[in-house]
Amino acid sequence: KSQNLGPIGMQNLQGGINHISVYPNPSKGIFMVEIDSKEAQPITIKVLNMLGQEVYSKQLSNNMKLSYITQQIDLIGENSGVYQLQVITAASTMNTKIIVE
Repeated sequence: KSQNLGPIGMQNLQGGINHISVYPNPSKGIFMVEIDSKEAQPITIKVLNMLGQEVYSKQLSNNMKLSYITQQIDLIGENSGVYQLQVITAASTMNTKIIVE
């Protein structure tokens, strides 16, 4: 199941996620993603360019039973433009757009 997020984030999501926020957006290339997870679960963060090519991927293991994860995404060196950020759990994929200036 796929969900589209607003420009900053969304609450009460499916897939075991309470809340996701991404900031700053737009950015020069460094983004922070905060994920409030309802349960310990593996989470993958991916960033795709407008051609659908993966430019960033990180598997996050929430095995310490933490309910809050913060991950920095470094897109410095990527072209300016709009990218699709995906937060993937076993149950769903959440999508939002991020902008590299």
